[in-house]
Amino acid sequence: MNRRNKIVRQILFWMVLLGLWSLMALMMNNSILCPAPWDVVRQMMVQLTRPDFFSIVGITTLRALSGLLISFAAGILSACEAHFLPVLKDMMNNLVSLMQAIPNVCYIILLLFWTGRNNVILIVIFCLLFPVAYRNFLETLDQIQNRWKDVFAVYPQPWWIVLTRACFPAMEPVFASTLISGSSMAFKAAVMAEVLASANIGIGRSMQAARVNVEVAQVMAWMVWLLILVFLFEKIWRKLIEKLFGKADDYEANR
Repeated sequence: MNRRNKIVRQILFWMVLLGLWSLMALMMNNSILCPAPWDVVRQMMVQLTRPDFFSIVGITTLRALSGLLISFAAGILSACEAHFLPVLKDMMNNLVSLMQAIPNVCYIILLLFWTGRNNVILIVIFCLLFPVAYRNFLETLDQIQNRWKDVFAVYPQPWWIVLTRACFPAMEPVFASTLISGSSMAFKAAVMAEVLASANIGIGRSMQAARVNVEVAQVMAWMVWLLILVFLFEKIWRKLIEKLFGKADDYEANR
């Protein structure tokens, strides 16, 4: 019943959104300022027939997933080091705070002096996602340590036993929630970096070209393709988590 109600609410949301969008397009009667939903769908069909469509989508997807997985792995390793080696904890916390304080556009401008455009995109995704993954994993490790500190005091174990036998099994929810929420952030960061770094190919590059040509419907069409990608990969991660852990739906509350 709850699942059916959720589906009904989703359908109502999209119906209201599309209705308001259509009404605004009809009232403005200006396809440059506000293209109608059917104009955007028409542009999506045109884009789908482009010979380089799958290359554009594939490159952006590869960049987003590469940055996500690298950030995820680095976040786990760094959080474990900071948790079990207190001397590194303050240094890592300061570094992560600094990374979060610096605007992403600053990374892009500076990195363009030092490396190629494709590397810039990957590094920007990492700089955005790594602090989130690190903080999520470190906070969870600290909570587990505080919860079981009496048991660990009575039955002391080497750090690798504590990590593999106690911490990792208890961290399944944060693994899942970080991966699912990080997936959408990775795609958004990839497209933003493609636009600002003037990548040779990608969804961001195509959106920038459409903006220069004042093709608002094309920009919105690429935005819809991006939303579809985010939706598909969230579903993929959920199915993968459900297959590995058998309880993917329980992790929604941790997002």
